[in-house]
Amino acid sequence: VTEEVLVLQAARARKEAREAAERGDYEDGARLLRSSLTFLATAAAPNSAMIDELTAEQEEYLRSWDQGT
Repeated sequence: VTEEVLVLQAARARKEAREAAERGDYEDGARLLRSSLTFLATAAAPNSAMIDELTAEQEEYLRSWDQGT
């Protein structure tokens, strides 16, 4: 899978997760992000700086939700 496709899929997951959070559905938002993280981990080329950055961003969203912020 090309990085461009992964970037688009990660962006879509982040958007849908943010929308879920805005509705107060943090559980669904977290599920979407975790699914995206799993996909990134299995489909991305090793040592991809762009994918590493996307993964870090999505993990930060999850941490902030887990902390209630």
